[in-house]
Amino acid sequence: MSKLTDKQALIAPSDLDLIHVIDVSDTTGSSEGTSKKMALSLTRGTGWASYADDQYIEASPFTINSGVTSSLPNNSAVTIESFLPPLVSGLYDGAKITPESGGSYYSFTVRFCAKSSSVSGSFDFSIDIGGTVGQIFNETKVFSKGANAEQAFSIVAPGFIGETFLANGGTIKIKSLVGNTSIYDISLQIARIHKAG
Repeated sequence: MSKLTDKQALIAPSDLDLIHVIDVSDTTGSSEGTSKKMALSLTRGTGWASYADDQYIEASPFTINSGVTSSLPNNSAVTIESFLPPLVSGLYDGAKITPESGGSYYSFTVRFCAKSSSVSGSFDFSIDIGGTVGQIFNETKVFSKGANAEQAFSIVAPGFIGETFLANGGTIKIKSLVGNTSIYDISLQIARIHKAG
């Protein structure tokens, strides 16, 4: 029998390729563990998904009045989940971000177009994970183009997943600070950068 080091090198592995592992929790093969095969894709801890709303458009935006906090809607009408992390079925349920592994590190990208009724309009962004933690990734955004002028926003929030986020999920919140904020063309991208454990 040839040694592993004598085998031909695989230059371009596929997620469907198989690798040899020793399952040390299964001692039916020997006291040291049992040989098993595993898909290479399961060793990949990263992945991403995209969710875009088609309900709110420029002609019919989602409007948040001044001083009001509201959940940012996203009906996930246009969804890309072909590149999710292994063994993950989804990262957003149409209302909440649903991370699946505590201690992992994620990046959340929220994009939308918006207009303010005020020449000095502004709003607060956050993700509400409930419990005693509440809102995280707090950030204030301002409208620099004046009243009723379209402005594109791209908010990137990288961070780890703690117990509260894992248990409750996260709801994207917008608080209109100055002026009424009208939002449309909403999308959300979620990427797992590192898987804990």
